[in-house]
Amino acid sequence: MQKELLAEHLRRYHPGALCAATSRELERTFSIKGTELRQLVNQLRRAGIPIASNSSGYFYAATEQEVRTAVKESGFPIVKSRCPADGVTTREDTKDFVRERCRTDRAFRQKTLHALQESGIDGWRPLHPARTSNKEDTAHADTTL
Repeated sequence: MQKELLAEHLRRYHPGALCAATSRELERTFSIKGTELRQLVNQLRRAGIPIASNSSGYFYAATEQEVRTAVKESGFPIVKSRCPADGVTTREDTKDFVRERCRTDRAFRQKTLHALQESGIDGWRPLHPARTSNKEDTAHADTTL
């Protein structure tokens, strides 16, 4: 049970390397020792959950590159897809588009993420509200209903 709680905690509160949680922080949160934490992380990794780590701590792999790195570090082989549509999809086209835009506008990813977070679309709310603008609080301050 604690293994599932750890996975959900990392997925929800520590997605990606920039949001990594230190071992000490997770030990306190779950009232466990470091050895037990490492055992849980290893169990999750063996179960195919993309828990990654770096010098900052543990995190739920959020980007394709983080997932690839986590899989490689776990010792799982990366198998090339035999699907004839592999690499010829809208997803690939979108990745190419984003890659090209990032070459001309270094802040493109951040601007896009910010726009999605401000849009109100389910699943795109900011994880750290203090890091985004409070558009709701200020945009209509002078509006009279």
